[in-house]
Amino acid sequence: MPDGNWLLMDNGLDERYRQILDAAFTIFARDGYDGTRLPVIAFEAKVSIGTIYRHFPSKQALFDQICQQLIMAIKYRLMINFPQQASCEVQFDFLFNKTLQLFQHDPRSATFIMRNQFATILDSVTLAKQAALIAFLKQTIQKGQQCGVLRAGLPELLLVTVVNQMTSSVIFMVGRTPWPELVQTLRDCCWGSLSEGAVNYVGND
Repeated sequence: MPDGNWLLMDNGLDERYRQILDAAFTIFARDGYDGTRLPVIAFEAKVSIGTIYRHFPSKQALFDQICQQLIMAIKYRLMINFPQQASCEVQFDFLFNKTLQLFQHDPRSATFIMRNQFATILDSVTLAKQAALIAFLKQTIQKGQQCGVLRAGLPELLLVTVVNQMTSSVIFMVGRTPWPELVQTLRDCCWGSLSEGAVNYVGND
């Protein structure tokens, strides 16, 4: 997948379709699902409401499509070349850096996730894609817990904690300097959330 706008990774997309997706991504990220109105998306995309409905039957369908593309973009970055045999901390750094790259390239991704991560209106296709990504991350956390490197606790809660740290921090960090120092602080905070209090440490897994 190219490193450009993840919304445009499918070169077969119709140009109006792209405009609508990009505009909707901006508005959903800014206003959340409940606060988003299709006329606002149409204005942002410079298209008519009718054009939106020709591509998407409803606001939910448009939201689901964006969620699916974002999930695929994240999954691609996190799972390709994932260091399966590396230590927990090396695996964490890989996941952290890949996620940060996506957020840094397009900070709307961080805002979108922060505002919409607990949306309950996702369709079955979106839920299945989301579940597959969460299962991969949950399994990674569980392996770290089993070897005593990561703290005990519900993996899903640990995951939510780190995701919230990353999204809110990236939104704060955008446009600020010095970026490398900020990234290092964020990295250490996220790793600490996962590892502090771990018991029965047995070294690298």
